[in-house]
Amino acid sequence: MSEGRYLKAETISPENVRRITELMYLFGLQGFIYTVENDAMTAYYEKLATKQMQLFYEERKSRYHKRFLQTSSLYDTVGRPVVYFSLLDNRERLDPFYEQLAKIAGLTVVYYRDVYSEDLWYLEILSGKASKRSGAEFLRSLFKPVRMTCFGDNLNDLPLFEVCDRKYAVSNAAWELKRAADGVIGSNTENGVVEFLKREFCENK
Repeated sequence: MSEGRYLKAETISPENVRRITELMYLFGLQGFIYTVENDAMTAYYEKLATKQMQLFYEERKSRYHKRFLQTSSLYDTVGRPVVYFSLLDNRERLDPFYEQLAKIAGLTVVYYRDVYSEDLWYLEILSGKASKRSGAEFLRSLFKPVRMTCFGDNLNDLPLFEVCDRKYAVSNAAWELKRAADGVIGSNTENGVVEFLKREFCENK
């Protein structure tokens, strides 16, 4: 982070990027396609087709200074180092798309309900080599920590929980994650993770 450099990026093959994009157009879906180029992450999008996409875009751009780039066609990302597709829509629209994705080899697909909304679902697509679990395993091999502690709020954090020594769910997390956690901390709106870390550092002084 101090050098602003990515140590590792698992990309989706150009063939699969094209197949996923074809399916998005087939089912009338829009989303964000993330690339890592020259040590910078960019989210490409064609249009902010729903209110949810607009809110997603505005929050990440204004609060977290994420880089977004509008393109005339999602096919413009074919051939670029794509690491991630992110779609947010209702389940009725995403289900048929998800079923077709299952037929494509070499992908990790995570599909789960947004814990902050009853009607919205996230669908995330990555390389078959990429997951929060594999990311944690890479960090463990790189830094050789005595123990690793992780935090989560939704089902896509379950693989991460499997490989960390301690795992905590925020209080507004999915119930499946709470069941797998060692403990439940304050919600994300209450700075639960920050408060946990503050207690940890004070106790270890």
